[in-house]
Order: sequence, then structure tokens, then C-alpha cells
Amino acid sequence: MITIKVPSEKEQKLRVEADRRGIALEELLNELIDEHLNRDSVEEMKARLRAWREQESVAMSKSFSKTKGRVSVKGLFEAWAEEDAQLTEEETEEETRFWSEFQTAINSEREGSQMRKLF
Repeated sequence: MITIKVPSEKEQKLRVEADRRGIALEELLNELIDEHLNRDSVEEMKARLRAWREQESVAMSKSFSKTKGRVSVKGLFEAWAEEDAQLTEEETEEETRFWSEFQTAINSEREGSQMRKLF
């Protein structure tokens, strides 16, 4: 058990937030601490997402046609299907694991911001 001193203004804000969420102050503090401690995994997920976006922008520019500067939806899905068909079993498992981690990270971030889960 840890005891910390918190300025009264912060304590009041914490109590208001706990009341708003309908939970005890201790539970709110534990949630906030967990959220902060889990940020490394969220940052890692953001880095992976950035890397994926960079990879896709290169591959997508060559994979399918554009009409008047726009990408056709049909072309996008065809390119994805072609890419998926070329994946090995290990790559498919990694993609599935990545998607699961991505969903978890998005839901965690949204929960921390008092937003509804997407997945």
C-alpha cells in the first residue's frame, strides 16, 4: 500500500471523476495508474501502425489503379486479396495477432477517454 499527498484541487477533480464514472476513488486511481503503465504497449502499437501505413502507401501506389486521383474501392479490395493470397501461414498468424493487439489498444485508449469501445 502506498500513501501519497495530493493537492486538494487535484483530489477534488479525482473525486468528481470517480463519481462521474460511478466508481470508488481507489478504483479510479488504480485504473489511471494501469492506463499510464500500459502506455508502452500503446506506443508500440502506434509505431507498428505507422510502419504499416508507410509500407501500405508504397505497396498500394503500385497495386491498383486510381481514377482521377482517387483509389477505386474495388481495386483496393482486389489488391488486399492478392496480398493475402501471398501470405505464408506464419504471416497470416502474425497479421491476425497484430489485428487483435490493435483492437485491444484502440479499445483501451477509447475507454481511457470515456468513449465507447469499437471492437
